[in-house]
Amino acid sequence: MFQQDAAETTAAAGISHAHSDVSAEARIAPTISIGLIWQLRRQADGSSDMFWFHPSVGLVYETTPAQLRAVVDGIRRMLDEHPLIDRQSVRVRFLRLGAFSLDVDVSAYLFARDWNHFLEIQEQLLFGVTEIVANTGTQIAFPSQTMYLAGGQEQASVSALPKR
Repeated sequence: MFQQDAAETTAAAGISHAHSDVSAEARIAPTISIGLIWQLRRQADGSSDMFWFHPSVGLVYETTPAQLRAVVDGIRRMLDEHPLIDRQSVRVRFLRLGAFSLDVDVSAYLFARDWNHFLEIQEQLLFGVTEIVANTGTQIAFPSQTMYLAGGQEQASVSALPKR
């Protein structure tokens, strides 16, 4: 019975008998190649390719922990709700305290017809990220440095003197 069900299933999926020989007596679980799974998945959703969406979002250090959590949760929710995103691949994590920003790592695979279609979807997602950041009341950081001078008050008053 098991061999007959396996044969019918593999035939329906387009798998040849040579690649699906299953021995019921040996109790060996059937295996299907990743390539076949990918091909069947592409046929099921109508997409032809999978692309990696992987921006790093740097937030200003003035971002509060509550804002940071809201950004991470908002981006994750946006990706989970997008119809062309592989939901199992979605990862949004507060990654590091960077040199000039609080870094949020975003990673997800999305389905697109071609490179141009991927760029279109990526643009929509990046606009979504910027809206989420703005709606939480924080900002995207840009490379900057703060210089601290020894004797800060004295230096500040000296630099404030008018030039002659």
